[in-house]
Amino acid sequence: PGVFSTRIAAIRKTKEGRELVLYDVDGKGAQVLLSEKLLILMPAWRPDGKALLVTSYRNGRPELWTYRLADRSFRKLLSVGSLTMGGAWSPDGSKIAFTASQGGGTTDVWVADADGGNARRLTREPSDDLSPTWSPDGKRIAFVSNRAGSPQIYVMNADGSAPRRVTFQGNYNQT
Repeated sequence: PGVFSTRIAAIRKTKEGRELVLYDVDGKGAQVLLSEKLLILMPAWRPDGKALLVTSYRNGRPELWTYRLADRSFRKLLSVGSLTMGGAWSPDGSKIAFTASQGGGTTDVWVADADGGNARRLTREPSDDLSPTWSPDGKRIAFVSNRAGSPQIYVMNADGSAPRRVTFQGNYNQT
């Protein structure tokens, strides 16, 4: 409804571990949602603002968990292979793009339904493909890949087809 009702989700490091925290738009008014002894990373808002995706090491390896604000529940949503992290909801909230490593080695961009079902791999390069994010219309996914030798930004259709590099300056481009 306006900038002054905007909330910022962040991870804060403490002596005891990490906290999932909401801040007012000016960085004040911290509200701790969750305290974890193990690592939590990369909070991402669901488009309706009712939940957050978080990468959690609660089970000893990175997995995607969801935190629902209404009931303060925190539950595992996705776990693919040895690493599942960095989720982003599609603009309509029906899908999640994320990074996973299955079979060791490199990471790929995957997509699943918002409930964690029907996970499918979109990229299959012998490189690390990470940090997916959706275009505002939900038709494309941007991601970082080192397939050209250094991290660069790529974009592909939401079904994984037609990947193309979009950054050509610098030797380390991400997010």
